[in-house]
Amino acid sequence: MEENKSIINWELHQKLRGGDKIKISKEIMTNKKDLGLINYEGDVLKMRKVSDDEYVIYDQWDSIVEIMNREKFCEWLDGDFALIDSQGKHWVYTEQHRDARQALNVIFEYIK
Repeated sequence: MEENKSIINWELHQKLRGGDKIKISKEIMTNKKDLGLINYEGDVLKMRKVSDDEYVIYDQWDSIVEIMNREKFCEWLDGDFALIDSQGKHWVYTEQHRDARQALNVIFEYIK
């Protein structure tokens, strides 16, 4: 594991529920363009990794919601603040239904 990524990876790893193994689809691993973050009958928030430390978050209408570095993205995953989509809806990751949130281990694999 690279030195500069180890702290963030460890923090995300600590969030994973013990024994909660979810298979990561080949599509996610081979096509790292987009990843759905919150899904209610379709992705309402998605992310695109544009570099090792830059992520573009956009909504279901393909409007950019936020551009974040890894630290800020992890803070959003912790529920520290809301993202506001182009229609004014506030999205706090930790307040969404568990089944609507992307699994943290999938997010971890995507951003590493």
